[in-house]
Amino acid sequence: MLKTISDCTFKNFPRMRIHQSVSENQISRILVKNWSSFFPHLHLIGEKFKINGETKDEWNEIDILAFNKYKKRFSIVEIKKGRSKNQLVQANRYKALLQEHSLSIYERIESEFEEVTLPEFSELSEPELILIAESFSENLSLVINKNLWLAEYTFKQIDENQAFFLLNYIGNKPPKLASRVDAIIQISTIKRELILRKSERNPKLLRVVFPDGVIFYSDKSITTFIESVRKIGLEKVLEIDLKFGTIQLIVSDIKQVEKSRRDKYLKVERFYLYKHHSTKAKEKLLNSISEKLKIPFTIETVTAPNSISNTGRQMIKRKKDNLIKKILSLTESEVAGITEEERIIISQKLGL
Repeated sequence: MLKTISDCTFKNFPRMRIHQSVSENQISRILVKNWSSFFPHLHLIGEKFKINGETKDEWNEIDILAFNKYKKRFSIVEIKKGRSKNQLVQANRYKALLQEHSLSIYERIESEFEEVTLPEFSELSEPELILIAESFSENLSLVINKNLWLAEYTFKQIDENQAFFLLNYIGNKPPKLASRVDAIIQISTIKRELILRKSERNPKLLRVVFPDGVIFYSDKSITTFIESVRKIGLEKVLEIDLKFGTIQLIVSDIKQVEKSRRDKYLKVERFYLYKHHSTKAKEKLLNSISEKLKIPFTIETVTAPNSISNTGRQMIKRKKDNLIKKILSLTESEVAGITEEERIIISQKLGL
């Protein structure tokens, strides 16, 4: 991996012949696979990140969404081909949508991306934009500002197997970065489409231990969270006016909540508890409760034992459905011929 190439060295390598046919998706994959070289100041959230559009049925995909922990703001990395005058228009539209739907996106990241640590919602700054293209029209460079950067990409072939992929910032550059950033890539990786798959991770679970020896630990963090709050006392937690971002954690009347968010509340006894947050956020909320109410319980996050990926769960469901179909297709005489041992095995397979 290289950080910079001298102009003299760079000119010695020919421009790649296949660069014209490289798709935006392939450029995105190159950036993600070499993320720490190109964007060391940004925490990668994901590719093809969807946000709500202007109408209910409209969706928009951000090429790459990241988070700038230094500036406390989301970063949009948009990749465009050619020199279309619409490059900036479309990218700024995504930026505006991100700003408009920032709360729902914040909640989604808190809930689904536990590896991303976000500040309080009120501390977020306006999103920033990095627009990447093979080239830009001259007038685009005039709109560069502290929240917008333009970078042109170039391929230079080293040999039949390797190439330089280079980003050259136009006009200015993001803080903490050189004006030119590059990496060595395998040519085979840009000759075929690569599909980004979300890595299978062992989920984190909560384990809460109270001073009187009571322990709450479930295969679902929300269950542990609810039982812990119930033991502390829902009324006590309501009194400290705890919030998740700008959202009230507990309400006594669901009508106090906007209609669009009511389905994210769970009725617990005579109260309603907001449930749409990550394990890490639950841990943070419990710590706040402990601190404000002076209750010294212990909170731990532990890796779920024998965790099953989403693909694995779907496979188990298919097998169970097939087993049920086979059982339902049996004749009365075939059912009568099932031994007690076989009945026990079937019950275990079905989780009965």
